[in-house]
Amino acid sequence: MRWSRIVAAVMGLLALLLAVAGCGSQGYAPPLTNAVHVSLPANGAAQPGGSATLTPTYGGHYVVYLQGKEVPYHNPATPVELRKGSCTGPVIGALTDNAPAGTQGIAMQPASDHGANVAIAPAADVYVVVLAQAGNPNAPQFACGNPLSERRQYFELWPAGANETVGLGTVLSESLVSTKIDITLDAPATAAAPVAWAVRSGGCTGATVASGTFAGGAASASSFIFQQLPSGKWWLTLAPAGQKGSCVKVGT
Repeated sequence: MRWSRIVAAVMGLLALLLAVAGCGSQGYAPPLTNAVHVSLPANGAAQPGGSATLTPTYGGHYVVYLQGKEVPYHNPATPVELRKGSCTGPVIGALTDNAPAGTQGIAMQPASDHGANVAIAPAADVYVVVLAQAGNPNAPQFACGNPLSERRQYFELWPAGANETVGLGTVLSESLVSTKIDITLDAPATAAAPVAWAVRSGGCTGATVASGTFAGGAASASSFIFQQLPSGKWWLTLAPAGQKGSCVKVGT
């Protein structure tokens, strides 16, 4: 058992060194740019004005491999969650769409290049926990592991609660430059006239990057975009649902 564990640790270290060596920034994510603040003019009585702040931040990109196979994002037999501080610490997010209740509320989506993007950046105290069974909120843990740092790397997953054994899988983790958006209306939307917002690419009628709606009584909204805030390439629109509203360029 001891020799097997040493071999597994050496293989994990080699994978880590290869991942770091292949990145010109030594595995660190690019530095963040400054936040951008924009004002949204009112457009008639049905649409209050407002303001928005788009703040560059870090999310995380994770790909989980268990016993040689990638764990899919959608409905895997072994759900994956994120915990803070240890394998048994508080749940702070999920990497699959069927993780138990309590992991919802944190932005996440399947990644185009495998795995999942989640609004939680990798760190040494963020643990990846694989559960043994889907559909059971009390399912036992099957495997657990954590990275050495926020650098891009592969790290081992070990059987939950075991000290002397062979690793069950690996995880690729890397920080992902993302954007948090916070929008505030000067006056709450009304039930009769909900207000829609959208971040668009290339112009006021361009492709939708993110969107949402202020329901009656709501005056604030937040969203997480798994993309880097570009300079002068996004537009923010605000309009009564189904109507034409205001549009402002984000940045210069």
